[in-house]
Amino acid sequence: MPTENGFIGRLTSLAGVQGADGKGRVIDSVSVALTATVVLLLSSNPKRISALIQNIDDITSPGSSVFISLGNPGYAIDPGAYVSVLSPLGTLQIDKDFPWTGEVYACKFTNVVGSPTILVTEVSIV
Repeated sequence: MPTENGFIGRLTSLAGVQGADGKGRVIDSVSVALTATVVLLLSSNPKRISALIQNIDDITSPGSSVFISLGNPGYAIDPGAYVSVLSPLGTLQIDKDFPWTGEVYACKFTNVVGSPTILVTEVSIV
């Protein structure tokens, strides 16, 4: 959505980037199957306003938890350095209370045989 009717002013991203006058936000949503050891979920984005990452689980192997790491794909495979563990239907929210504009990676647990699905929704300024 490139503009929002009735919006006056500028939106500001988590990194302090200001959008154009009268412009709104854009929402991107993608579903990612964790078929590899480490998967990039979100690229670095200085225009990010918020993001929601949810572990939808794996219908063929229910109960599939995943590691989430910020900024370094190596952290996703080091159980001592991850940021969060998302249990099935668990979420990680990036917003003003947890501001992160860098890369976000996911890694499935070593005992997970299937491919958990991660739903990623990112809101950015135009």
